[in-house]
Amino acid sequence: MSVQSAGRVLHDAERALFQKWSRVNEMWNDAAAEKFREEYLDDLPTMIRAATSAMNEINEAIHRARRECDRDG
Repeated sequence: MSVQSAGRVLHDAERALFQKWSRVNEMWNDAAAEKFREEYLDDLPTMIRAATSAMNEINEAIHRARRECDRDG
């Protein structure tokens, strides 16, 4: 799997998770649900953006390395 493909998989998984959370939260909306959301879900979008950014940087580094190898080879 390419780095770019992995980024798409991560984005799709995030979207699916929050869609499912929305459905669950319709029935489970007490203090425990709030605590779960705060502990496990609230920071996920920020962490996923950071991971995606790092993945993009890795992808760019791979492409640079390939170009340099092709040029020098």
